[in-house]
Amino acid sequence: QINIAAVQASVTEGNDASFRVTSSLPLTANVEASLSYAGTAQNGTDFSGGTTVTLFSGNTEFGFALSTIADSLYEGAENVAVTVDSVIGDAVVGANPSASVAIDDSDSPPVLTIATPAGNTEEGSAADFTVSATIASSVAVTVDLAASGDAGPEDYCNSATQFTIPAGQTAATLSLVALNDAVQEGNEALTLTIAMAMVITTHILS
Repeated sequence: QINIAAVQASVTEGNDASFRVTSSLPLTANVEASLSYAGTAQNGTDFSGGTTVTLFSGNTEFGFALSTIADSLYEGAENVAVTVDSVIGDAVVGANPSASVAIDDSDSPPVLTIATPAGNTEEGSAADFTVSATIASSVAVTVDLAASGDAGPEDYCNSATQFTIPAGQTAATLSLVALNDAVQEGNEALTLTIAMAMVITTHILS
């Protein structure tokens, strides 16, 4: 009977994930085992794995490894499960045909910052705020926004309370249009806060 087990519970991306295949009896001839993969990690993107492994005659224990891929993308922890689907030769699949390993991300979570538009924004014009992340994420990053200051919702258009940086991107722009209300108000300040990181920037609407 052919079974499989993981040598370690987890690895950091960029390192090999090792597995041990065992036979309940010494093999009398070479056996070819067919493998499949499941889990949140993807073959070719997060690790490199073949579809077969050869188990050589006369042995009861065989090792092989998956090369995990280090990238510049925040993904969080992922996992890969390896299954011995079938065997060709004088053997059968055993009671433990699957084993899994966690792949820890080598990248830190993205840190968000927000850039204030240069100069003041006249009524009737747009103020473009650029929200940037230190590293791209494998999924869209949605952050909560809060506005405060002298300028209220009646002074600008686009009062969205959430903002999204698309997956794979490190920046996105939020445009706020200063409304021309024909009222003499003087300069007003608009403060935007990225709630999850508590990053604050202030801009003047004139």
